[in-house]
Amino acid sequence: RAAGIGIVHQWGDLVRSMSVVENIFLGNEIRGPLGLLDKSEMRRRARAVLHELGVDLDTRALVSALSPAHRQIVAISKALVLKCDLLIVDEGGVSLDKKETTLLHEVLRRLREQKVTIIYISHLLDDVVALSDEITVLRNGALVETFDARKTTARDLASAVVGHELRTAQAAVEAN
Repeated sequence: RAAGIGIVHQWGDLVRSMSVVENIFLGNEIRGPLGLLDKSEMRRRARAVLHELGVDLDTRALVSALSPAHRQIVAISKALVLKCDLLIVDEGGVSLDKKETTLLHEVLRRLREQKVTIIYISHLLDDVVALSDEITVLRNGALVETFDARKTTARDLASAVVGHELRTAQAAVEAN
């Protein structure tokens, strides 16, 4: 946190029985002059971060009542209230449907426009290509290749990930 790095874990680190604002500030609560929680200031800052992301969420809503995409956005907001410059998102879209994935992609693109550097870790290669400027493939802890996202496809990435050219079912039939 002190280095400006925020992390959104694959399964999240949110407390489902707490509100959006309580989760965003968990461990980083804002306190007033007497040491009491300044709930109105936390709500104000939470709403401001959500507004920057283009999302309208009730900050008093329980996280358990949110869609998976909105839970991801709360986790991202938690990192952003700390003013992170680098955001690491681990498997952000893995449990999302198409509509929720679109929302998450919009939020991540807004962050990129705000000059937040994003490391997006995912096995959903179409998402990686859609979101990235540059893609680095690692295998067994070693660098395999770095790609320009504008000049590559999910198929190119899959071949780099597994270490050999992938054949489609049709190509396999035709080869035999």
